[in-house]
Amino acid sequence: MPVRIFNPDGSEAEKSGNGVRIFAKFCLDHCGATSDRPIRIHTLGGPVEARLVAREKNRTVLRLSMGKVSFRCADLPMTGPNHEVEWIEKPLTVGDRNFRATCLSIGNPHAVLLDAPFTDEALCKYGPLIEHHPQFPRRTNVQFVRVRDRATVEALIWERGAGRTESSGSSACAVAAACVRANLTDRAVKVVMPGGTLEVMVHDDWQLEQSGFAQEIAVGTLSEDLSGDLLGSR
Repeated sequence: MPVRIFNPDGSEAEKSGNGVRIFAKFCLDHCGATSDRPIRIHTLGGPVEARLVAREKNRTVLRLSMGKVSFRCADLPMTGPNHEVEWIEKPLTVGDRNFRATCLSIGNPHAVLLDAPFTDEALCKYGPLIEHHPQFPRRTNVQFVRVRDRATVEALIWERGAGRTESSGSSACAVAAACVRANLTDRAVKVVMPGGTLEVMVHDDWQLEQSGFAQEIAVGTLSEDLSGDLLGSR
């Protein structure tokens, strides 16, 4: 089942963990999808599978197979002398600062900063500079990380095309993968964000699984004019 994801600035996102989890719940609630098999969702950033974990009183818990992480600069893409190289805990110069960054793709680009000041002020100052950094020709999502222990990390998120974001599913996956690669955490990681917590499993082959809930808050109808424009722009 195909899905398209748009950012607040009008740009189209390749993949969204929160977005596909919400869409999977919609399919279960309104489109006749059943819990006996996974829901296969096609995004610009690759296929995602969603499985129902539990129906709770006021929410639905789902597990997503988010695809395989790549650390190759070419896959973000990220400019450099050799696109086959990886950008793992390397310096990234941004304005008046050098940050230690791990850059990766899970179908969309991410720059995970492992030593950035863990404050909203720093996020709002440096997030847009990193998003538009010349080494990211298609821009990038940005995460500031604080490790609590081997099983839990905190993240602040500056999302490409959206700005400061309370929670992001693909960002949670990127944070977990970067922390595992740096040997800061085990492969099962809880990523705590201002908007909530997601559980991420980074498998030995770097396939990613993410678990979290979705909750319906409203039902609306798009006008025929707008839906026609969206469908016509494929």
